[in-house]
Amino acid sequence: MSTFKSYANMKSVLVLILLCGFLGYSCRESHLQPIKFYLSQRDWDKAQVELTKLIEKDPNNGELHFFLGDVYAHLNEYEKMHHHFEKCSKLTNKFEFKIDYLTRKYRVENYNAGILLRQQKNFTAAIEKFLFATIIDPKNPEAYIQIAHIYLEQEAFEKAIDFYQRAITLNKKDIVSRNNLAWIYFKQNDFQKTIEVCNDILKIDNKHYDTIQRLAYCYDLQNDYQNAIKWYKRSIGLNPNEKKLYTNLGINYYKKQDFLTAITQFKQALKLDSTSTRIYNYLGECFRELNKYEEMISCYSQLVELEPDNKDAWKNLISAYSNLGLKEKVEETFLKMEKIQ
Repeated sequence: MSTFKSYANMKSVLVLILLCGFLGYSCRESHLQPIKFYLSQRDWDKAQVELTKLIEKDPNNGELHFFLGDVYAHLNEYEKMHHHFEKCSKLTNKFEFKIDYLTRKYRVENYNAGILLRQQKNFTAAIEKFLFATIIDPKNPEAYIQIAHIYLEQEAFEKAIDFYQRAITLNKKDIVSRNNLAWIYFKQNDFQKTIEVCNDILKIDNKHYDTIQRLAYCYDLQNDYQNAIKWYKRSIGLNPNEKKLYTNLGINYYKKQDFLTAITQFKQALKLDSTSTRIYNYLGECFRELNKYEEMISCYSQLVELEPDNKDAWKNLISAYSNLGLKEKVEETFLKMEKIQ
């Protein structure tokens, strides 16, 4: 008899527990009904109000935080979305897949909208969309790069630098951002920072042509002939058909007073462009320094054919004839020069 009563009591307790659980579930579901209605009607404001009230009563309910995060996304309040998704993830892993999906979805939607607006030259709206993408997924560098590109196009260099640096922080191998950063510093004549960024790029890609060429220009503009020569040579190794590189290399040898080597570089440049008056002029000056007046005459004769009105070239031609004692040629050339208006 006592055994039967004990069993009956246990059964009653179990039924009561199950009933309480059911009632608790039903109660919770009844609270969610109006929220689900608001969500179905896309009434995000009312859904936000109701969810906020529920979370105040039950702050550790991960499901509520998930729903509220999604509602904030529809309201374009992505910082709050991010906050509630993070809160949900800390409370439960039940919504991990959904959060990953929605985070990616909203980031891509805003990123693609930003791309379209940028193509339409609506830069302010594009930046807003890209910023939304960075808030939704702060660890993805793509939107930072796009914002930096816009500021670069607008020559808002300090803002461009800021966003390129953010992108680089997220992707240490981002050569595009580093290259643009180096270009900005170079344009600002900040050669030290340019060199630093270029060296960082070469640690990732030691044959990056733009970087090697930019280093040559940096050292050239600082009159560091030795380093300029080093990097111009490396540039030529990667692009042996670029006239400008041989010309600049020759000029650096000229400034170092290594005239014979300079002549070699200028002659190589002339093979690529036989009409460059700048090269003929430097080549002529090299021959003057070496007292090779016949070669000097050859250079300046070519130059005056290309630029008949170049009085400096005529004067240099007269000087060469004079040094060779060719008086008739001096007089003849002087008369030609005098006819120039």
